[in-house]
Amino acid sequence: MTGSRRLGRIAALAFTSLSALAVSSELTYAQEAGRAFDEGVEMLNRGREADALEAFRRVLAADPSSEEAYQLWRNTEASIWQDLIRRRGQFELVTERIMSLATTRRAALERDTDVIREKLTGLAEVDPIERRRRVSSLRGEHGEFAVSLMLGALAEEGDDDRRATFMITLADMGPRVALPLIAALDAPNPSLRRNIALTLGRLGDRRARGPLAALLETDPDQGVRTAAQSALQDLGGTAGRTALELLEQDGRAYLNRNLGIAGPALASDVVWDWSGGRLISTDVPASVYPDEMARQTLFRALSVNPGSLGTLGNLARAGARMGVELDRLELVGKDTSALDAVAQRALLTSSMLNDAALDAGLASALEDSDIAGAVGLVRMIGDRPGTGGESLRGALIARFPQVREEAAIAAAHVAARNNVSASEAVVSLLGGSASRDIQRSALLIDPDGARSGQLAQALRSRGMVVQTASRGAQGLSALRRSPGVDLVIVADLLPDLTVDQVLMDTQSIPQLEGTPVLVVSNDSARAAELYGERAAGFLTTAEDLPVVEELLAGTMNRDREEAKRLAARSAAALAALAGTGTSISGAADEVAAALSNLGDSVLLPALDALGKGGEARHSAAVMEILGSSDASNESRTGAADALAGIFGRSGAAADETVLSMLEGMAADTGLDRGVRSAVGRAFGSLGVDPQARGSVLRSLENALTGNSEGK
Repeated sequence: MTGSRRLGRIAALAFTSLSALAVSSELTYAQEAGRAFDEGVEMLNRGREADALEAFRRVLAADPSSEEAYQLWRNTEASIWQDLIRRRGQFELVTERIMSLATTRRAALERDTDVIREKLTGLAEVDPIERRRRVSSLRGEHGEFAVSLMLGALAEEGDDDRRATFMITLADMGPRVALPLIAALDAPNPSLRRNIALTLGRLGDRRARGPLAALLETDPDQGVRTAAQSALQDLGGTAGRTALELLEQDGRAYLNRNLGIAGPALASDVVWDWSGGRLISTDVPASVYPDEMARQTLFRALSVNPGSLGTLGNLARAGARMGVELDRLELVGKDTSALDAVAQRALLTSSMLNDAALDAGLASALEDSDIAGAVGLVRMIGDRPGTGGESLRGALIARFPQVREEAAIAAAHVAARNNVSASEAVVSLLGGSASRDIQRSALLIDPDGARSGQLAQALRSRGMVVQTASRGAQGLSALRRSPGVDLVIVADLLPDLTVDQVLMDTQSIPQLEGTPVLVVSNDSARAAELYGERAAGFLTTAEDLPVVEELLAGTMNRDREEAKRLAARSAAALAALAGTGTSISGAADEVAAALSNLGDSVLLPALDALGKGGEARHSAAVMEILGSSDASNESRTGAADALAGIFGRSGAAADETVLSMLEGMAADTGLDRGVRSAVGRAFGSLGVDPQARGSVLRSLENALTGNSEGK
């Protein structure tokens, strides 16, 4: 019998021994949350799902502390958590919430290597009861951080009992240890790779299928390939898919925030790499953890096929998503130090990919309705010297306005670089985004169609952009993919989720930080009793909407800050297009009509666009800015230069109103010097006959020198 087969038999016997010991312990918490959780688990065991859901609802309503959640998590078998996750829907969201709460307590304990080493010492020799206690402690208090101290035993060839014990222990520790074990598959020691593969098969985590399939297809060691094949059989096989297909599928699932692979129950605050002969952990912010995991998974796919366009495209997509997140945080003054190094590395990878990869990534993002990924990739394409691919044209007609408008900016820059005209569609999109009055946005989740319609109409009449959803999961999916909203309204009765779950999930979505959630109910007083301070307010009909205005007074979410920046960039793109010979007349109409409502950050590039592509009919709106004492000196200077551009191109004769205004401002010594100089340039561009021009200049000179008698 070969060494690898003998090892497999020992490990199998040990796993069987462990399973005989793994009898679920009964929880005995005095706290209401603990008792309710016990009851929910018991109801599930009896097949009474409705009663289990009611018990879990009480767990959430009890608002357990981090310590209580930690005790629940620590003392509950990993198989129960996995079962709850697999059931999806309400069960999965309960699990996510408890896992999230437990994380705070776990963080203080999990990385203590001295304590971990003490618990591992003599683990193979202690009696079964003590072993079980230690394994439970390792699983609950240390999880993935215990793996690096256990790999030495898996690499040993001599002590079969110790090796089998550690393999059994790892398999019993649940999904938290899967990712460091997968990272350690890159170790050069074939014995270690073989034993990790066997352990992953017993662990039962389907995230291991792609990496195991890669071992089966590419590992030079026959023993490792045999172990990988056995582990894949334990995991249910690959359904005929290759390692590349499995890894690309998982990478894309991470990018899409698929809860089955990237939910809180499976997430971490670190990623793992094999480097310098050992496991290395790197802290990663929660907002980009799925993107970094996507990158790791996709880089593993590249080890199978370095030329896969799908893999390269989704790598670009992951980096683009991180870039968008970094920009958003910086835009509203958030500390980005924890994210910067990770994001910059990902962006560097994306920037080194060719145009075909960016185009493939954009196609993938559009197919998956990934707004952040599509926006990031469109920006990268717009900065490239190329002409843009088919996916950029697809982005111009995407169903998401953010993507369409970013695509228009990119297309404008591509046209300007290549000195070609842009399409009317591009100009129209730019005009719309450059002139937009930045509106607040809301998501309304309500299965009551009549009530939902009334609320939506009332919100729109208040100038808000409103998205609607009839199911909780549909609404949460929209929230995860959206850059952000100002307000969420959720009905107290949903066909698929509970209000508790929606409240919890919105709190866990980074871009919704600080976003108020209102509950709409036919009995708002009862809803207030149930949800209390967890909701920002309660509604019954559209007549209660004044509470919305109170909640949102003076606030501006980062989505609208981004929209302001988008408007400025759109105006700048219009200015660039005007230099290519593209007519921006239609867009200029929109921009001119909106000038008085634009802040300086948008107004200045808008005036530049009008100066380069506006016509005589736009001069009246520009003169309003120039003549406004409330406008900044920068804006008034920009307005005067815009008039110079319009008059200089059109050659239109100036009327008395324009002449009088410019002459008066030129003579106003109290005006800013830069404004007066720009006024002079505007006057110099006017279509005025020499005699009239000379007369104005003589009058101005007299006014400035105090010569009231003239010369």
